[in-house]
Amino acid sequence: MATKTVKDEKTADVPAEKNSARVKTSSVSRYTVDELSKAENEFNTNKVIIRTALSMSDKDLFTLEEAKEIVSKFKNKEVK
Repeated sequence: MATKTVKDEKTADVPAEKNSARVKTSSVSRYTVDELSKAENEFNTNKVIIRTALSMSDKDLFTLEEAKEIVSKFKNKEVK
């Protein structure tokens, strides 16, 4: 059975059926908002804050470090 591939802009060929939540680019994993919102302990906050902070970004996939930075900035933002 032949495997259909999809050309990803950051990687080479990615199998279509595997091109779901996690895409590896140069050995760095990228995660969706849904996946990251389940990692509440990693961010030391609740999933609503994680989801809100990441949803305000223009991106769909984040590295863990990027997501932590975005969530941290969101949590420390001044409320007016």
